[in-house]
Amino acid sequence: MFCLSFFSFVALGIAGAASVVSDDVLGVDLSLRERNSTTSLIDCLTRAGLNPVTPSNPTYQNDSLPVNLRLIYKPAALVYPNTTDDVSASVKCGAVNDVKVNARSGGHSYASFSTGGEDGHLVISLDNLNNITLSGDYVTIGTGNKLGPLYYFLWENGQRAAAFGTCPQVGVAGHLHGGFGYHGRKWGLFLDQVVEMEVVKADGSIVIANNHTNADLFWALRGAPPSFGIITRFTVLTHPAPTHAATFAFTYTWSTPEVASSAFQIFQHFAAETDLPSDLALQVRYTEATPVPTFSLNGAYYGNDGITGLNRTVQPLWDALGALNDSVPTATIFEDLNWIQNVVYEADSDPTIDPKVALQEAQGFQIPFYSNSLFYPADNLLTNASTLSFTRYTYNGTSADVNWYVLWDVFGGKNSAIAAVPQDATAYNARDMLMNLQILGYSTTLPYPDDGIPFITGILKSVTDPMPGGRFMGYPNYVDSQLSREEAHAWYYPTHTAKLQRIMREVNPKAVFDYPQGFLPT
Repeated sequence: MFCLSFFSFVALGIAGAASVVSDDVLGVDLSLRERNSTTSLIDCLTRAGLNPVTPSNPTYQNDSLPVNLRLIYKPAALVYPNTTDDVSASVKCGAVNDVKVNARSGGHSYASFSTGGEDGHLVISLDNLNNITLSGDYVTIGTGNKLGPLYYFLWENGQRAAAFGTCPQVGVAGHLHGGFGYHGRKWGLFLDQVVEMEVVKADGSIVIANNHTNADLFWALRGAPPSFGIITRFTVLTHPAPTHAATFAFTYTWSTPEVASSAFQIFQHFAAETDLPSDLALQVRYTEATPVPTFSLNGAYYGNDGITGLNRTVQPLWDALGALNDSVPTATIFEDLNWIQNVVYEADSDPTIDPKVALQEAQGFQIPFYSNSLFYPADNLLTNASTLSFTRYTYNGTSADVNWYVLWDVFGGKNSAIAAVPQDATAYNARDMLMNLQILGYSTTLPYPDDGIPFITGILKSVTDPMPGGRFMGYPNYVDSQLSREEAHAWYYPTHTAKLQRIMREVNPKAVFDYPQGFLPT
């Protein structure tokens, strides 16, 4: 996710968000059966000493607000456990009272699935499970931790690093669907670094999951976690932080959609056909602007030869874009940063500021938005018709009453650590994909504009419709809230759905953990 720069001037914050959400929107209107079940649930949680936050509690409105204010749901109750045993007791209370249960680790689900994705769920917020312990090459992390403090802790304790996402406000467990950051091609996805988990199962039992113990559960949790258990602790491989992070961002404004389409063709062919080192991260940020969208080529090179290695690696791409003779790029940054400065920069902050402030004290945001995503492979690149359809749509479609952007991230390609992992090693189902597009439209006010969802869906269709033979899928960390359960399984887990459903029957047969796109034991 593009963490701050698009959102910082419109971030509403908890207090601001609450001020634009009326009480009647958050009011709970339950049937008699649901009220009886909820009353019994709250009694159970109270007897267990879990201090549930309920609709009658003055903090309920703020506590239950999600990041995405377009999708506000009304939990039956929220709890903030202090221990794994507390999580277990919470799950048992939900199960015995037939109330669906969801974990919240940061709460950055694009579809508000961490607050249930619908009304009436029990939300187990993991904020207080925030211990961090480093031992040798491995760090043990409570799942209440956010990424920013983790980056800072590892840097301060021996200048270590790990394969996390870029946004400091995101909860660590929330990106176990994948967990992509700028260093993903070098080390792999976050889920590839997890060697062990402590997990609370649907019956409240507490187990250890790794490649040897509860191996099927471990497989499912690495790519499709919410249906299968609540993770309370990870053990994660760390790495020595790179000594260099040669960082750049060049912004172009192509005059016509035809030229912009040519630029995207150059970019994708470079990513697919060049022997790119795993030390290179590469992205295009394509952003709504006036009079035409901006095309910002961003990246970082983590090799020991710094700027020299970056120039040698990326110069052919710069030359090819320059040959379009349509736009002189503006270099917003081109310098050799250290690792933690690069982490701050990729979080859309000034790399010269104190990293403790930038990472440990990063403010969250709450805003109405809609997002979807698209993967495609190197052996089936977008055709000229596809990229031209995309650029024509976005050059002509800015009349929609939303702010929008599309991030094009290189996940795979030659020498990518993500692609090096076998396709069936984890539930994550996109090992053979080269490029990911994250498409997002947001608003500065509520309600979310009526044309927002059709416009963003139109961007996706502008890419896929001209390629009926294309091989596409989506990224579950950028979940599309508009998909049905069956559509989501086919889009995010095209070859893994059957195995996930089998594991679901074994570990969560009553669907205690559930949400609108979750797996069912059928």
